[in-house]
Amino acid sequence: VGVRFLVVTTDMGDLILNSLALAFITDIDDLLFAAFATRHVKTVIREMQPMKLPQRSRKGFCTRSYFTLNSPAKFTLVFGLVAFVFLTRIQPFYWRMNQAYNILCSGNVDFVYAYNEATGLIQAAPSFQESNEELSTLEKSILQLTQIEISSGPGFSVSDEVVNISRSPYRRAVLDMSLNDLRDIMKKYLSKHHDGKKVKRRGKAGLGLDKLRPSFKVLLGLKRTHEYGVRE
Repeated sequence: VGVRFLVVTTDMGDLILNSLALAFITDIDDLLFAAFATRHVKTVIREMQPMKLPQRSRKGFCTRSYFTLNSPAKFTLVFGLVAFVFLTRIQPFYWRMNQAYNILCSGNVDFVYAYNEATGLIQAAPSFQESNEELSTLEKSILQLTQIEISSGPGFSVSDEVVNISRSPYRRAVLDMSLNDLRDIMKKYLSKHHDGKKVKRRGKAGLGLDKLRPSFKVLLGLKRTHEYGVRE
């Protein structure tokens, strides 16, 4: 029963747990003796000497030596039991698992289908192939913000560009912009479009850039569109 229970266990953690449970069952008598036996009984058992048995006679067909197994016979018996369990329990069980895997995952799986209730037909179309497109600006910005620890390993490869972006200290996205940041952006914007010239009004002195008060709509637009470039 224990062998059949261990054979159908697929998870390694459950297999170890079930093996320990089986070992606990086989050692339950020693555990009960160590826990409940009195000190006097333990002392008596420890001081007992093994009984001396007469030498085994090799003569006769029904003597005691006929039913005693030597080392080669024990090895053959254990090997035969393991082979029997493998052929009758383990191999059929894993064959059924492989058959279920082949039913679900083998063959052509690169398609999608739908049932047309109007015609009663099954309509299918091939699915899109895997693309090797580069990361977009949005994806690169999010990757830099996450600062994840990513690297290539067995069965998994990643480009050096992705690794460098994930470890880069330079921000690609704007985080918690203050009014000072927005004022600096406005300065750069005005200096670029007015070539550094001062804005003048009639009868009034020149208006400095530090006195500008842009509208809230302009501030939101700058906050959404501005990005920091990577300067490495």
